[in-house]
Amino acid sequence: MLAFHVASGVLVLAAAVVSFVSRWLDLPHRTHVVSGLAFVIGMSSIVITAAVLSLIRPNAFLFLTALLSTY
Repeated sequence: MLAFHVASGVLVLAAAVVSFVSRWLDLPHRTHVVSGLAFVIGMSSIVITAAVLSLIRPNAFLFLTALLSTY
């Protein structure tokens, strides 16, 4: 579960960079849309895995951080 959480974080960082650079390099709009979708899916999986991980090993701070990240 932790490995999936970390992999999702890497995906989110890469998607954010691609989304930012696609506008700067004047790439097709579809590139921005696909990277934005990858960002949303990645953030959703980060929040879900963070909530599950914080319930497996109880930590109120990490659970609240996961909930705040949802916003």
